[in-house]
Amino acid sequence: MRISVDTTALEIEAQKRLAGVIGLVPRGLARRIGGHDLDVDGQQLDPHLALILAIERRLHGAHLEAAVDERRAGMRKASVIAAGSPIPVGDVRDLEIDGADGPLRARHYAPSDPVGKPLLVFFHGGGWVVGDLD
Repeated sequence: MRISVDTTALEIEAQKRLAGVIGLVPRGLARRIGGHDLDVDGQQLDPHLALILAIERRLHGAHLEAAVDERRAGMRKASVIAAGSPIPVGDVRDLEIDGADGPLRARHYAPSDPVGKPLLVFFHGGGWVVGDLD
């Protein structure tokens, strides 16, 4: 009898647990171990995230030489690992909007209770090729 095990799901669960443990590391220690004091326009990278990124770099390298499809797959996996509890929304619709060079994919999230809720729009100027709408 042959048993099939989804190693991706196991890897994601293990990494989620590791991220939870890293969250317990004192901020000062995480900052020292992570060795990455990124400050952009007065905004500092969270020391726990810096530590996770440092571990990722040490385990997997920079991945800059990897193909775009491989990097996208890695980004999707990292997104699943980093995601918290889902935020409930009322309605989700995939859209296409007119762009200068043709249609662009977009997504509309409507709140479950829209009364008094402001509209928030995220625009991405492009240039990043690894992420996608999902």
